[in-house]
Amino acid sequence: MTNQVTYSIVYISPDSRLGDKVAIGMLLLHCNKLTFKYSEQKLHSLKTVLGEYWEAIAKSLRATQKYIENINISKKPIFHEASHMVSTDYLQKLSVYSNGLIQYQEPKLAILTPVFGVDQFYDSLFPEDKKTIEKVKKPNFRNQIDQAFISKVQEQVHVKIDINDTIIPEFYINYPLDAVGRNGVLYLAKYIDFANEDKAPISHLLVTTDQLSRQYNDSKKSNVCILGVEPEIGTETHKKWAFINKCEGYKVYHPDQANEVANIFLNSGAGKFLNV
Repeated sequence: MTNQVTYSIVYISPDSRLGDKVAIGMLLLHCNKLTFKYSEQKLHSLKTVLGEYWEAIAKSLRATQKYIENINISKKPIFHEASHMVSTDYLQKLSVYSNGLIQYQEPKLAILTPVFGVDQFYDSLFPEDKKTIEKVKKPNFRNQIDQAFISKVQEQVHVKIDINDTIIPEFYINYPLDAVGRNGVLYLAKYIDFANEDKAPISHLLVTTDQLSRQYNDSKKSNVCILGVEPEIGTETHKKWAFINKCEGYKVYHPDQANEVANIFLNSGAGKFLNV
């Protein structure tokens, strides 16, 4: 059995006036379902070219993917326009009106089979991307954070510090933080690998933050910057990510935003305050 599908190539255009653009992914309409796939590797390769616009584009692509993944036309949509997106007309409109940094090709037709599905079709469009994925190891976010964050704030705040009973009397755990500083209120930073994290370390972060606030912050809410990659939507680990991201005073940043977190610490005026 074969299925006819409609698809649009997604492009990044560093300068739309010159007409230059790089294919980075695809938007595919198949069986009343939209699929959005893009290459993280290609996105990273454009970081130098896009400069200050790269972060906004990365956020937009991630947000688009999350939004589309949650569209279910068999149920009442959260947003009215969501049901209208699952159509060839919508792909056509995207190709006409999306003429900025992110652009969409005029929709075309393709044939899928039980053997040649969506993933195989994507690989056929971006064969070099598959080879890159096979060669490239998992990003070393720990090194990335050390270089873009730790190295920039280490003279101003405490870094790579264990919070234990020598800092908080009778504290019952030993919890490592990437950074902590104080300027009226506390600023904390912690890298969490959500893919390998169980419940305890996240609860330990909440306990550690609360006890530090009571000891050094007059119980005021601290500013906690968590660096970590958002897990796949619908998984148990994503529930942890969503929970901590909704807590007052907590915000999760992608490791690519480590430099942004460094600026938050530096601009806060927070400094060292512990006798360690």
